[in-house]
Amino acid sequence: MSVEEELAYLRAASQTLHDVATVILQTGMRPDEVFRIDVRNLDFGRRTIFNPSGKTKAAKRTIPMTSEVLEILQRR
Repeated sequence: MSVEEELAYLRAASQTLHDVATVILQTGMRPDEVFRIDVRNLDFGRRTIFNPSGKTKAAKRTIPMTSEVLEILQRR
């Protein structure tokens, strides 16, 4: 996806899809991982998301949050 395509999608997307796409793009998480985020796996103090499961062993990991992802997840 080019930067232009990304920006066009984000401009046209509903708020929910914009938030999901932003989390995917800024964390590298897969869509199913984003949809399965559990509040118990969020550490706002350390700005991390713990992903406890996935397709591979490497999918179980701690992911840093950008400032924008932090704001999105706090709001939701």
